[in-house]
Amino acid sequence: MKKRLKKILVTTLTASLCLTSFQVSSASAASKPGLSSKSITLNVANSKTIKVTKVKSKKVKKTKWSVKNKKIASLSKQKKTSVKVKAKKVGSTTLTAKIKVGNKTYKKTCKIKVTKTSKPSPKPSQKTTSAPTSAPTTKTSEAPSTKTSPTPTATAPPTQMPERRELQKVDEISIPKRDAEDFKESLPKSTVNPDTALIYEETFDGLTEGTKSTSSISDDSPGISNFLLRGFDPDGPTKNDYLKVEDVSDIEDNDDKLGEGKALKCHSEDKNWQGPMMILTDTLESGCEYTVSAKIYCKDIDLQFSYQLQTKEDSEPEYGQFPTSNTRQRYEKDLWNDVKFDITIPNDKYFYGLYFEIFDTEKSKFPTDTLKSIDIYVDNFKIVKKSEPAQDKTIASLKDTYGSIFDIVGVGAGQESLLGSSSLEFLKSQYNAFTPGNEMKPDAIMGSTPTLISVEEAKELGYYIPDNYASQTGNQKDGKAVVPKLDFTTVDKILKACHDEGIKLRGHTLVWHQQTPVYYFQKSYAIAKGTTLNVDSNCMDTRLEFFIKSVLNHILSSEYSDCVYAYDVVNEYLHSAKADENDGTYWNKIYNTDTDKIDSKVSLWPSYVKDAFVYSKEVLKEKNREDIKLFYNDYNCYQYPADIVHLLDYINEDGKVCDGLGMQSHLDITDSFHSANNYATALEFFRVNLPKDIEIHITELDATMDPDTATDQQQAAYYDQIMNAILTNKKNGGNITGFILWSFYDAVSWRNTKNPCIFRGLYNPKSAFYAVIDAKENYYD
Repeated sequence: MKKRLKKILVTTLTASLCLTSFQVSSASAASKPGLSSKSITLNVANSKTIKVTKVKSKKVKKTKWSVKNKKIASLSKQKKTSVKVKAKKVGSTTLTAKIKVGNKTYKKTCKIKVTKTSKPSPKPSQKTTSAPTSAPTTKTSEAPSTKTSPTPTATAPPTQMPERRELQKVDEISIPKRDAEDFKESLPKSTVNPDTALIYEETFDGLTEGTKSTSSISDDSPGISNFLLRGFDPDGPTKNDYLKVEDVSDIEDNDDKLGEGKALKCHSEDKNWQGPMMILTDTLESGCEYTVSAKIYCKDIDLQFSYQLQTKEDSEPEYGQFPTSNTRQRYEKDLWNDVKFDITIPNDKYFYGLYFEIFDTEKSKFPTDTLKSIDIYVDNFKIVKKSEPAQDKTIASLKDTYGSIFDIVGVGAGQESLLGSSSLEFLKSQYNAFTPGNEMKPDAIMGSTPTLISVEEAKELGYYIPDNYASQTGNQKDGKAVVPKLDFTTVDKILKACHDEGIKLRGHTLVWHQQTPVYYFQKSYAIAKGTTLNVDSNCMDTRLEFFIKSVLNHILSSEYSDCVYAYDVVNEYLHSAKADENDGTYWNKIYNTDTDKIDSKVSLWPSYVKDAFVYSKEVLKEKNREDIKLFYNDYNCYQYPADIVHLLDYINEDGKVCDGLGMQSHLDITDSFHSANNYATALEFFRVNLPKDIEIHITELDATMDPDTATDQQQAAYYDQIMNAILTNKKNGGNITGFILWSFYDAVSWRNTKNPCIFRGLYNPKSAFYAVIDAKENYYD
């Protein structure tokens, strides 16, 4: 019995020891990390995230990721528990992870095989819309680009599209058009007494040589009466510039025309923006329309007619050219050019001046070795009053009319329309939201030339610097990691004004192939055009994350940020196919999106577009501001509706980061491509194919017309059709939650030469305004 008991005890003890040993061994094994995959196969340009497994993330102190052959695959988004692997070239390589857990470092590997497969034929359902595919009337940028054509380069293209879901077809929708005579006429312009219409006329006879500062004109100012030199400094670089009246009857142009008698001469030796300016702040009345005419001449370089506006004393000066749309007038060199424009004076002006200068000062290099100075001549300067503002402050309010249908009833405009007292009063009477025209775009925040600061300085300013930013050689200058300094001066003023006045603010925009400085894409932030200095996609990833998170962190850290309701994260990607040729910005070359293109001619799976939304959403989560909606914004959305749906699917494939589609809606009343039928059909396509939680905002609605051949009432009939399409779609379940018109009135629109707006001036409604107001009762109630 004792022997049997002893045997049992020995057996039990042995089993216990074995079990303990097994448990210790298992615990030890469990603490050893692994990778989510031991081997992966990717097609060229595809990506996959590899994660650290078998150990809690909080126990991982750090992980050093590396890939044996960087030509085969690259790494991004390197974190201690994960890394993103992107296939670049056909071949094989190995991913190595050195994972530190506690005091011990474990080496784990994952084999990577990159293959190239043939591109499958697109399913018929991938092009399933009856919207037209003919060439559109192309939208130009809101501020003209001056970039030169780069020499394109390419990396290995992606060869296979991700699987795309089938989309439901829709039949073309027909929107009836009412007779133009059915619509109320525009508020008429006030007439002007012809006897008092002439405001100013100067032939420059009897005037004398002299110079002036830009501050003011007074009787005791030295120099030419009513004209001055811009930025004149007797001790600075403009010290040799001057104004002078001289006889020009012997100046013959290349058309064999001679000058007439005396003219005003502006001599400049340093600044390409220098030119004779006339200060008209107190001379011209706010909101009135004037005809300005003159004769100008420059022997050596083309000229343009420009303006300088300062809304309030503490506001920044704004500059522009006439006409104020993108189609600026160029006055050819060595010709006596006749200038004649109708201009509408801003409603709010602390400072307003007109002047002539070199055409396109950003591209002009002055002085040069062969051009040491220029002379600009102005003669027969004349201003005639054409009309006075007609106002009706009893008109209906857009925000009151549509506030129960759309959360947002807004307007897009420049900051002067928000900061000036008259414009602000009008804004608040008609709208509840504001979208800045240019002030929040990349070039406005980064500047046209970089001021580089160290990463350490950037962090002190509150900028977000990705962990792997400094290690990218493209981000280094003279061996040190640098970033461009960001200027939030104007953004802060807009934030404060919207907060103080109870106006909702839409951020516009973070990523765009236009109005983005070229240096943003170049090694060491060099100012160089062409692709030879482009950074690679890994480096560009860090810059994209730096910019987006720094901007959003700044805005959402402001005490005034409660006014922000949405942000256009990416603008017009599907119209960026020729961006590198036309604008000199290199998103598509760096990320190689010019492949596997469908209707829009660009890839529907651009990594940088998705990353832009991911980075933005990360900031919103961190700041507890997920009430802010993130949008993809584009024009001519009826051109590529299927591409838009597939693009949004791709952006949101790993979790919803894009909340909606912004339909800009820059239209034309007679262009068949912009027909109300196409517009309505696209809205229906989005209603049945976009996920139900994806919102649609009409973000920049306007409709051009030819003022020489079309009437205001014909424009109203077109607006009536578009409102019919929008409201009918909304009534049928379309998730349209925002309605935003572009520009306050015709004269301040970037398309002003074709009168696109529903107002002619503040409280000066056109027929189109009444059509928009009445549409609610006609098509929704």
